Amino acid sequence: MLGNNIRQMSDAELSAAIKTLIEDREPESLRLDYKETLDISKDSGKKELAKDVSSFANEQGGVLIYGVPEARDGELPKPKPLSECGMEIDRSLPESIERILISTVQPPLHALTIRVVGLPEIAPKQLLTIQHPESYWKPHMIEGYGVGRYYRRGNFQAVIMNEREVEAAYLAREAARTHALEFFDTALFGPAYGIQIRAVACPVMPGRFKDRMLESGFRDWLDVNPPMGPDHARSGAWLPFLDGWRFLGHPEGSISGKQYEIRIFHNGAVCMNMDPCASSTDGRIEPCIDADTLLLDKVERKLRHLFVQYSATVFGELGIDGPLVVRFWLLKAQGLRGAPDTQKHTEVKNLRSCTAEHGSAIIDRCVISKTPDEPGQPYLDGEDMAFDEETSTDEMAKRPEAFVSRLITRISTAFGLWGTEEDEA
Repeated sequence: MLGNNIRQMSDAELSAAIKTLIEDREPESLRLDYKETLDISKDSGKKELAKDVSSFANEQGGVLIYGVPEARDGELPKPKPLSECGMEIDRSLPESIERILISTVQPPLHALTIRVVGLPEIAPKQLLTIQHPESYWKPHMIEGYGVGRYYRRGNFQAVIMNEREVEAAYLAREAARTHALEFFDTALFGPAYGIQIRAVACPVMPGRFKDRMLESGFRDWLDVNPPMGPDHARSGAWLPFLDGWRFLGHPEGSISGKQYEIRIFHNGAVCMNMDPCASSTDGRIEPCIDADTLLLDKVERKLRHLFVQYSATVFGELGIDGPLVVRFWLLKAQGLRGAPDTQKHTEVKNLRSCTAEHGSAIIDRCVISKTPDEPGQPYLDGEDMAFDEETSTDEMAKRPEAFVSRLITRISTAFGLWGTEEDEA
């Protein structure tokens, strides 16, 4: 039988395991399902895919193996001989599957594993495996294609969850999140000075790493693993604080006199505090705010490198695995606007400056290739913007862009920015 996580298996190990399943005619079960083919060219196929994968996540986890026709042996569906297995698999299929599931299932399936399996006996045809363990974030709902339902794995198929099952799953999820939410309310994240971006990733499963963090080996690890920028290690200094370690970056700003800091807490949580107005004279540090406008593409880059990717590095070192709750704050957000694209924002500002200087009668002299998008609406829902987003150590490590994209989408929505025409297409 396949293990709980096929991601850890080598190609040879996975191929051998699946070959054994088929040759031994291992029947379908609560955690194993065979599918002869996969057609995601139609909405019906996409719905079936989302239903099957989410049903495993909502139950005990399991794996789907595509390219294996079934034969009924009594009441149990079993695979047909290996010689009859396999299907043509396009190289883009795994990415298409992931995109469909991300856009269709909520909350997202963070521990998803999709792998193509080749066996010499059926070449050039191949098999496709999709696995998801039991999810800490269940219940997962299919929201796309007009479905709006929760499914769990039955003996041999996905079945609709009843009201009590859905309620029980939500209660279990909230119980798991309780300590993370309490941490957000009580932890020492540091004082706030003016406009500030703060993001904190807290493991859902409780842990204590104080003894590990006090070891000289951990301090040595911190020294050789500073936060990273897009193409270089950040310079700064590690300092102890009451609940862990913090890194102060060298550029000047409002965070204890610096542009940003990273805090690693004894419970494994990671916090980033950043002054979005700070910049450096050499141009290496660019501000994320221009006048009253937050430049979201710059924020995206800061979050991806300083927060998400570095948090994944810390979690890997501490051996933290599983679900996370992330809280994002934009402190002193009242009245700020958001612009999705720095270049377009600059073009708008230059155009307005030209108009103010020369008058609208000669505005045609200030030519731009495309009318830029206006900044979004001012944020008026309180002094601070704050929200929670659920993710996992796996998504932070392997799909940081997908997670940061969700954060930016939430921020954009708060500013009344609903995406570009290209996004909608």
